[in-house]
Amino acid sequence: MTISEFVENNRNTLLTTLCAVIVLACSFVIYENSKTPSYPQGLVEIDSICNDNPLKAEQMLARYKKLHANMNDDARWYCRFLALKADVKQNKPESDDKEPTAILHHFMDTGDKRMMKFVYYYVGCAYNLVGRVQPAISCFHDGLDLLSGDETDDQLRALYYYMLGFLYTYQYLDDEALEMKLKSLAIHKRLNNPQRMQYDYIALSWTYKAMEKYDKALACLKSARNLTGDKGAKAEIDSQIADVYFNMGRLAEAKLYINKALGHTDNFSESSIHNIAATIYEASGDQEKARHYYSLNIANGTIYGRQCAYKFFAKYYKGKNNIEKAFQYGVLYANVTDTIVQINASEYSARANAEFDNKEVEDENNRLRANEGRRNMVITLSVLVMVVVVGYYFVFRYRQKRKYKKLQALCEVIQNRSDKAAERYNRELQEVKEKLNGADIENSDLRMRYELKVRQLESLLQKNALLNKISTTSDSLWKETEMYAFLNKLYDNREPITQDTINWEELGNLLFDIFPTFRTGLMQFKKMKDQPYHVCLLIKAGCSVQQIAYLTIKSVEANNSTRRRLYMTNFGSSGKPSEWDEIIRGL
Repeated sequence: MTISEFVENNRNTLLTTLCAVIVLACSFVIYENSKTPSYPQGLVEIDSICNDNPLKAEQMLARYKKLHANMNDDARWYCRFLALKADVKQNKPESDDKEPTAILHHFMDTGDKRMMKFVYYYVGCAYNLVGRVQPAISCFHDGLDLLSGDETDDQLRALYYYMLGFLYTYQYLDDEALEMKLKSLAIHKRLNNPQRMQYDYIALSWTYKAMEKYDKALACLKSARNLTGDKGAKAEIDSQIADVYFNMGRLAEAKLYINKALGHTDNFSESSIHNIAATIYEASGDQEKARHYYSLNIANGTIYGRQCAYKFFAKYYKGKNNIEKAFQYGVLYANVTDTIVQINASEYSARANAEFDNKEVEDENNRLRANEGRRNMVITLSVLVMVVVVGYYFVFRYRQKRKYKKLQALCEVIQNRSDKAAERYNRELQEVKEKLNGADIENSDLRMRYELKVRQLESLLQKNALLNKISTTSDSLWKETEMYAFLNKLYDNREPITQDTINWEELGNLLFDIFPTFRTGLMQFKKMKDQPYHVCLLIKAGCSVQQIAYLTIKSVEANNSTRRRLYMTNFGSSGKPSEWDEIIRGL
């Protein structure tokens, strides 16, 4: 059997197998591109602990990695993410941005969207800690795009807004910062989270101060103060309220609140409070108190606090005619100012990088979008191929079933024309008549059914006789044609012939004219190639198996294979060559 014959004989099986293979391949591609890794329970627990106790989580993570040195790749990357998260939670910057970038790229490539909303947040925070402002902003915006629209992601959404507000403040984008901070506050109000609301109000006050909207800044600070019971937090807030009043020129209220702040010795930001107190007392003319707090700033304050203190003391001792000390503090002020200029230069450089290093960020975003785009395209195409293949398969099977039903009906018509059918009709008719006449049937409905059956069988017998008469007439007409004689003469002489010896088109047209139903019957079958079509014409012409083999220049077995293949192709089941001959002769 040749390959083409094998394909023809097993066409339905091969098509079903091919569709199944394509669907399985597409399913595998979709699974590989959309799967979500399953992480070990131990790491999931460490992740949960990290939210409240990052130091403990960091220690547990170190022990876990020692006990599970042979963990799989997904677990190893999850460990790296948890280490980054613990560092961010403890405000510990990475040495550079390589590790956050590697983590971001890995989870982008795996397509784990459940993890990505957290990865974007902590990688963004890590970028911020190393001064990569613009990539951090991009991460936060990309993370926001991944969050669902319901309330399950509100807490994380608020954190995104809070960090964006902070970063926009750093870039002096006050309007954008205000929008983000207000969104964060709105969510925390809805979630009834007092601690986060306190942070939001303080962050808003800084933005309102920068915009010189002091009344709103005061309202935010006072709202924050009402939300906390911690003395240190209240001291810090009171000092900020004092600073706002000072900027408004309301020294009395400023002194009132700075005194409240100074009343707490357990506050968490003494340096900033002392600096604000010194500034207020200096402006109000209380030089001794100002000198006291500036002295504290020199001992424990920030470089900015020391700068203010050195400037104050240079002026203070100059006013006291102590030129030597005034000069000393003037030199210290100059040195600190030079250092601050360098720091400011670095900060301005960082801001410039954040504002103008857009090409690198855009390239990174393009790469990430390209990865996501390719993954979505692969999934979409795979789904589309699956839909098309499955749809085609069901349409093909539906059309095939309809075709089979038509052919079965055609076979029944052919069988009804045969002599065997006439014998069966006569036998059934005799049985029904005996039942009708041999017994007294009182049931009128039953009698009517028997009489109707008699009429049906008599009609079928008449139709069968008519069709047989037409067939006999057509057979007689065919045997009187020159083509019939020509075919018999070829076979009788057994001379070598070619495919062109017989005019197949003329033979077909002649058979169609003599047997009117032959053309329409033949058209019910699937389209045939020349060789099977020639076999069907010779079958209808009444040729024997040996004659057909000679006239088609094929072996008997080859023609038997052709007829079996035609039966399988059209009826979807195996059949004998003789069964196909019976169908063709009956057309």
